[in-house]
Amino acid sequence: MAKEPLEGMIYMNDRAFLDTNILVYCFDSSVPDKKKIALDLVLELWEWGKGVLSLQVLKEFFVTVTQKTVFKMEYEDARRAVEDFLCWEIIYEDRDALKMAIRVSRDYRISFWDANIITCASLGGCSICYSEDLNDGQIIEGIKIINPFRN
Repeated sequence: MAKEPLEGMIYMNDRAFLDTNILVYCFDSSVPDKKKIALDLVLELWEWGKGVLSLQVLKEFFVTVTQKTVFKMEYEDARRAVEDFLCWEIIYEDRDALKMAIRVSRDYRISFWDANIITCASLGGCSICYSEDLNDGQIIEGIKIINPFRN
């Protein structure tokens, strides 16, 4: 029997894109409340097969957990984590994605890197983007931003 989704987290008909910070919190013991929420979300998306990532997210994740978090991960542990995440659907950007990210950045007045996240979510057919960095509840290019750490 399938488990019920976490209340208020995802809608099972929706594909969801994860921003880098969600993955980082899965491994960051310095913020235990966020770590639990992030782990629950990642495990749920994995179980339901609805999670989408991009190469940008995985690159940022690797740099952050090996260089920027309070409890830095060992290189090999971070490499293995990236390889595990490569089992998810990964969005590979192309020229059209670059053009879209530039347009989204201009149209919504957000950073290029945040626009690139939205672009990859769109290319992945996602209707939700989980992020702590974008505005919770905002809809950009038809993608609803949800901050799972709100409250």
